[in-house]
Amino acid sequence: TQDIYCMAYDGSSRWVCAGAGGEVHTSDDDWGSATSRTGGHGTSTISGVVYCGGTVNKWVSVGLSGKIAYSSDGIDWTAATTGTTQHLRAVATDNTTIVVVGAAGTILTSTDAVNWSSITNSTGTQIWSVTCDIIGSGMR
Repeated sequence: TQDIYCMAYDGSSRWVCAGAGGEVHTSDDDWGSATSRTGGHGTSTISGVVYCGGTVNKWVSVGLSGKIAYSSDGIDWTAATTGTTQHLRAVATDNTTIVVVGAAGTILTSTDAVNWSSITNSTGTQIWSVTCDIIGSGMR
């Protein structure tokens, strides 16, 4: 019954979508059925999700108040420490580096989905989206 704001695919079998109220849902049959999951954001809105294959091999979700969570299977989620309280809006990966963007020009990067570094961005402008040019890195 909550709004869904983001969706990603692992390239082989699992879809994950997430949104308002911290809702997370998974499907292994192209949404013929779905299972509600407990995400790592509590009841905070999740605004982005991506599957990071390659050396990372984790799902990552981002949301309000600087919250990031990661999962090896899209089912069980663990909250990560980000060092920011800015709203995070989007996440992308090239399967080696994960980039997260958000309010006040926030840019975070990680190579493992657990440890996050901030990149200085002097514009302070809200960043709403980020993408990468790797075909098939979590998209179907």
